[in-house]
Amino acid sequence: MPRRRNKSEGSVFESPKGSGIWWARMPRTVGGKVPSKWRVADRADGLAQLKQRLRDQEDGLVLNRIHTVDTWLDHWLDHVVKPSCRATTRESHAWIVQHYIRPTLGKKRLDKLTTPDVRGWVNDLANRYAIETMKNAFRRLNTALEVAVNDSLIRRNPCDGVTLPKGEQRQAIALTEDQVGRLLHTANKNPILPLLVLAVSTGMRRGELLGLRWKNVTLDGPEPKIAIVEQLQIVDKKPALVPPKSKASKRDIPLDPTLVEILKHHQRAQLGRKAKLITRWIEHGLVFSSLRGTPIGGRNLGRTFSLLLGKAELPHIRFHDLRHTAGSLMLAAGVPMVDVSKLLGHSSVSVTASIYAHSYTENKRAAVAAVTKKLSL
Repeated sequence: MPRRRNKSEGSVFESPKGSGIWWARMPRTVGGKVPSKWRVADRADGLAQLKQRLRDQEDGLVLNRIHTVDTWLDHWLDHVVKPSCRATTRESHAWIVQHYIRPTLGKKRLDKLTTPDVRGWVNDLANRYAIETMKNAFRRLNTALEVAVNDSLIRRNPCDGVTLPKGEQRQAIALTEDQVGRLLHTANKNPILPLLVLAVSTGMRRGELLGLRWKNVTLDGPEPKIAIVEQLQIVDKKPALVPPKSKASKRDIPLDPTLVEILKHHQRAQLGRKAKLITRWIEHGLVFSSLRGTPIGGRNLGRTFSLLLGKAELPHIRFHDLRHTAGSLMLAAGVPMVDVSKLLGHSSVSVTASIYAHSYTENKRAAVAAVTKKLSL
């Protein structure tokens, strides 16, 4: 007959007697309420679970706060991410959580989430999405679970020990000089032509272009330039102008006479539309706006860009690939890597080199060939 357990050890019991239904209960604290019982498979299972919970309690784990992965991610977003991050970063975290973590792991109990669970989820993401997407989702989950460990909700982070699948990074896609010419020729009568010219000439990000205001553009004087001090982002489902994410992104871009003339012509056309609309014009001071002065939506720009690519019979690239196009054309023109890096607003030259490794290698090969040709070897 099993020994009678001490009250400080909790209890495992069959109820009703002879029913084969077993329960476990944590020990009652002095002056406290009787703890809730929970269903177990049998006496041995109950003793094992009770032993684990007692050990967790001794180690300081918070047993009265049982979370699912879903509820913990909500807590992490609201109480950790929200107070410490910019609005756009918070929305990025929330979007990744909603689309890549919750569908597979959300319903699991936080304290029951295992390393094999995480490994299976990671492998599934790697099979369905780009390698960067999988890594981004894993980083968010790992960070959230580290906080759960620090808050004594789980003993260890189940992301520990997970080796991320290796995969090829998405290669930067760039149009050739001839293809750029075809695109701009096709867009000749389109209102977004000046925006496209600036994109392929300067490598500005989409948000930087759509958030550019005339007050940050100098067209007259000895040093015409664009000052990148803000960008257009969607915050709480509404367009908002926010500062760049990094110090490197906050930069000045010099303008040559051709770009100055294109922007001046664009400004005159915009002032003409504004004069016709009068009260119907909504002033935001944007360089590139809708026909009513409001910010251009990213999706609208993407649709127009996609249509132009189709008409020009060009590959259906992302708008962001115009930034890669600009970088590649700069390197092909002999602009030093360090200058390209600064113009694009990269955090370091090594970032630029990793993105444009293929273009850089081709340029070096062309440079060597040019020298040997002059030497008549």
